[in-house]
Amino acid sequence: MDDQHKPTSSQDTAAAAQRLLQRPSLEDSDAQLQGVVEQIGAAATELVPGLRWEWQRDKMRLDCSPPYDQTNGRMLNLRLYVSTPNQPIPDNVWPQFIDRIRPIAATVGATAPGTMQDQPGNHDVRFVNPDDGTTIKVGSQVATVIGGTVGCRLPRDQFNTPIRPTS
Repeated sequence: MDDQHKPTSSQDTAAAAQRLLQRPSLEDSDAQLQGVVEQIGAAATELVPGLRWEWQRDKMRLDCSPPYDQTNGRMLNLRLYVSTPNQPIPDNVWPQFIDRIRPIAATVGATAPGTMQDQPGNHDVRFVNPDDGTTIKVGSQVATVIGGTVGCRLPRDQFNTPIRPTS
């Protein structure tokens, strides 16, 4: 097995588990990030009156990457918050929108910006918490879409057993 696919050592796993025990539960972080996504939608509606929002897609739990791969930690992709009817943020409003959402994203530590696309009619920006991987994604093409991923957290029922048993 090459190093890239080798499981995290027991010492590094124990340290990762201790970090997870200091974080809010997956469920609490889910509720917090969903609220942040809704605040971002409200900021868009202030700038583009008439925007309405609906949740689409199911949430999806994911395994955590190293050094959390041997823990019971999980990540969570939230449902997508999509403007309806399909309505993008206008190009001339986009910079102001990004300025408005920056402090909202910072409330979950998502302060590291990343621009995937930023062209007329095609915007895709991410804000990432560099400490735990929590990510907020905002895109605008045919519609405006706001998504989020809760970084690695322990589900409430795993706080007593943060490390996966070895078989």
